[in-house]
Amino acid sequence: MPLVEHSRMATLLGLVNKLPQTLLPGRPGLQIAIAWANCLLQRAQPAQTALDHVRATLVSVADDTSREILGEADVVQACIDVYGDRIDRAAILVAPYLADDPSYRPWPVAVSSNIRTFVDIHTFAYDTAKTRQQWANAFHETTHGPFPAVYGRCFAGLAAFAQLDLVTAGRLYKEAVVLARGGAGGKSHAARMAGALLGRLYYERGDINAAERLLEECHELGAESGVADFMIATYSTLARIKVLRGDVEDAWSFLNEGEEAASQLSLPRLSAAVDHERLRLHLDLGDIRSAQNVLARQVEDIERGDDGIAMATRHYQLAMRARIMSAQGDYEGALRLLSEILQESSSVAWRYAETTARVELAVVLSLGGDSDAAIRAAVPALVAGARSGLVRTMIDAGPELLKIIRGLRDASRCRRWPANLPTVPSDYLYKLLTATHIDAGRAAIPIIDRPGERNPPEEPLNAREIDILRLLNCGLSNKEIARSLGLTINTVKWYLKNIYAKLGVARRGESVAEARRRGFLP
Repeated sequence: MPLVEHSRMATLLGLVNKLPQTLLPGRPGLQIAIAWANCLLQRAQPAQTALDHVRATLVSVADDTSREILGEADVVQACIDVYGDRIDRAAILVAPYLADDPSYRPWPVAVSSNIRTFVDIHTFAYDTAKTRQQWANAFHETTHGPFPAVYGRCFAGLAAFAQLDLVTAGRLYKEAVVLARGGAGGKSHAARMAGALLGRLYYERGDINAAERLLEECHELGAESGVADFMIATYSTLARIKVLRGDVEDAWSFLNEGEEAASQLSLPRLSAAVDHERLRLHLDLGDIRSAQNVLARQVEDIERGDDGIAMATRHYQLAMRARIMSAQGDYEGALRLLSEILQESSSVAWRYAETTARVELAVVLSLGGDSDAAIRAAVPALVAGARSGLVRTMIDAGPELLKIIRGLRDASRCRRWPANLPTVPSDYLYKLLTATHIDAGRAAIPIIDRPGERNPPEEPLNAREIDILRLLNCGLSNKEIARSLGLTINTVKWYLKNIYAKLGVARRGESVAEARRRGFLP
């Protein structure tokens, strides 16, 4: 078990293969370790076979050690189920290990807490998931290796991400990566797996290079890269990155690999997620026939499920249908399906899904010519995006949302904000527009519709911002600028943030150079 706990599953299985195979089935302690190793590498059938050997050997044995091994077999069984994206019995199987003062060794308790957290996430009990991981930390810290602690941080991060708390998600994902690298090595299974979720977060925030590096490392694990959430993050996000790099062939390759993994592991949610990306890309490239062929592969009758796994699968499928309807001009049909997604997501407080549904609704309303309704749909999503730091969710929605964002940016500048709608911070709108124009220069799909929109938007600076730029140009510090203008240091920082956003830069020196280019400074 120490090899498993230190994320050395392949090493353990390699050593086992050197043993006389005829002697292995009757060794329940060894078989439970074999089951763990295969389970964590997502080799469900060998893991199940090892569990069958354990149960067959101990069927009539009643001593404490045997009962402990059989109990742990239930935890492995639940783990196999979770890797298979099934949660119908997982909570029951691990329940004995989640008592207030469990007497078991730390490893099965820590893993059980992670399994139960996965169930919490996919039954929309996000706060419970995070609280459960706080309880589990004591057991994570006393296991021999980092694997349970890494998974625990990742799952708590997934719960935070679902609630649009990207700051907490980012902190937890980073902790997971640090734990994995420190305890098992930078190239370990645990480190690469945790890197997938951190990579997805970096992508969402617009840090494409960092995202690509982490996701490529996880991609090397193939069909052994964790639960479905990790694989969706890897294949779908890498495909989008490759499109932004202008490499459609690589994007198709990642999506094909994702579909192979979904088929190999029997994961309908992964299959639907990959097909959703494939259909999007076909439509972005103007190939509606191929998009229809993708949709035809998905099941025709979309069942309503009680859990988040079934709901996510259903939402991918409904969104695909809505995209096809919209491409064919059936905007009412598309709106009906997207409204269903929005209602279901809102009813369970799945904030990320709710926000993406609002974005898709805004796009279809805009395509259908109802610009006022499109704005009303988009603004709540943009408010949530500004608050949480969503970038790519907005940009990847395409040219129609860009048009809405540009209109809102202009309305903000002219003080003509739509009545009865919350205000979206202007620096957030400008950040989205700037990032979109950076994409437009290299992406393999149309990012911006009209040639007149291809020049980056240049937002004017106000008098105070120009004063601050002049003092920056003189080499003054924030404290010196504050003293010169009679402002507080925090106010100067606030102005600098606005200046950076308007100029599309990130540093003081860059802001001065860009201001000179635009004629704000001599």
